[in-house]
Amino acid sequence: MNMGNCKGFSLVEILVVVIVAGILLGVAIPSYQGYILRNDRTDATVALTNIAGSQERFYLQNGTYASNVQLAELGFPTSHTERGYYRLSIVPHTGGLSVGYTAKASTVLTEKQAADTNCATFSIDEMGHRGANGSSNKALIEECWR
Repeated sequence: MNMGNCKGFSLVEILVVVIVAGILLGVAIPSYQGYILRNDRTDATVALTNIAGSQERFYLQNGTYASNVQLAELGFPTSHTERGYYRLSIVPHTGGLSVGYTAKASTVLTEKQAADTNCATFSIDEMGHRGANGSSNKALIEECWR
């Protein structure tokens, strides 16, 4: 049999293609998963920005900021973000002459955002100061809130 006229791929060529594809997928999949986690952080940041605006309207109408039990009046009837990845809470500032609040969004452990340990919690206060993971590290805050 004359093998000179055969057309097709050899086993070695196919194995090289499979190995190269495996390496590319090994790099691409974790990168894509990181992108998805970063993208879904917007669920928390949008909700907290909306709470901050709603709190100011609430303050103008009532002379006080809304508390955790009044989240529904701010447009969050379930105390979760729109996609449900984060649980929302409002902690009022008490004592002395200080009037204010800190709104927080924490990952829901049963949702996929729980894998985002770099930015597990977000916060914003009445002055618009943002926080991430309870830290005042500007680099971390910038990374989480972008």
